[in-house]
Amino acid sequence: MPQNRIRSAWIRLFFLGVFLLASPALGRPPGAPPEGGPGGPGGPGGPMGSERLERLVEGLDLEDETRAAVDGLLDASRTEAREIRRALREAHASMWVLLEKAEPDEGEIFAQVDRISELRGEREKNRLGTLIRVRALFSESDREVLLKLMKRGPRRGGHGEGSPRHGSFR
Repeated sequence: MPQNRIRSAWIRLFFLGVFLLASPALGRPPGAPPEGGPGGPGGPGGPMGSERLERLVEGLDLEDETRAAVDGLLDASRTEAREIRRALREAHASMWVLLEKAEPDEGEIFAQVDRISELRGEREKNRLGTLIRVRALFSESDREVLLKLMKRGPRRGGHGEGSPRHGSFR
């Protein structure tokens, strides 16, 4: 019987380790910003979070009607992103409950992994869908300017790619 308990403990530890490696959000210390927050995927400083897109759009000379439509899209995107982040936090908390069971059910755990993956996909679709819908409102010249700004990448500290000191700022 003690051997079964040891084996069970190792199995739980294994699944916990796999889950922690697969879920970077769980590896953050308590109180750290949620995924999608500053520096997180799709958040400010991320590939194209709504805050970065908003900053880029501010630099364009858009008509008032277009700017109002863009603001509406960005507001809706932020609302959806908050809901997805909340659902992700809940899904991660549910995973912990499943992993802490004395006899974890592999099927339940893998179903929860699928749910977390689905939510991450929704987050990415929200981010990219917003970009596509915003771009669709622009004239051809505004789209070209936006694409050039996007290619420069985020400006961090002024010394990275796209900055005058790096040499690729043109």
